[in-house]
Amino acid sequence: MNVKNIDESKIRNPLIDKYSSIIASISEVRKIVVKIQRDFKEKSKDHKGIVVDGRDIGTVIFPDANIKLFISASIEERAKRRLSEFLEKKQKISYNQVIKQLQKRDQRDKERSVAPLIAAKDAHLIDTTSIDIEDTLEIVSSLIIKKFNDYCGV
Repeated sequence: MNVKNIDESKIRNPLIDKYSSIIASISEVRKIVVKIQRDFKEKSKDHKGIVVDGRDIGTVIFPDANIKLFISASIEERAKRRLSEFLEKKQKISYNQVIKQLQKRDQRDKERSVAPLIAAKDAHLIDTTSIDIEDTLEIVSSLIIKKFNDYCGV
């Protein structure tokens, strides 16, 4: 698998959303995915770090990460955003279908025995329900700058 050749439109769609957390709960699959994700870190040593997104990144994949963010929003806001992504790609799905998929996925991911969805104890919790992407980036940037300054003793 070459991550540089992944067509995002083929992995960000309602069908993949529906089945990804089901497949992710299979322990044999998780072992392979964990190894692939951890290999990203090894391959990035020359670049001084990576940014990784996922539901178990701070608790399972990189529990010793320098900074952990647990970014959330209300189910309604997440559904609105996801629906907008799908409609931009001309994918047909209703708001109610998106809500149901997100609810099922959240429940399945929180209850799975392998790498459940939980915030790491040392994660910064950021609720983006009522803020836009620019405000979110401002919060994240300030947390990273503070962490860097603390690390450097500034």
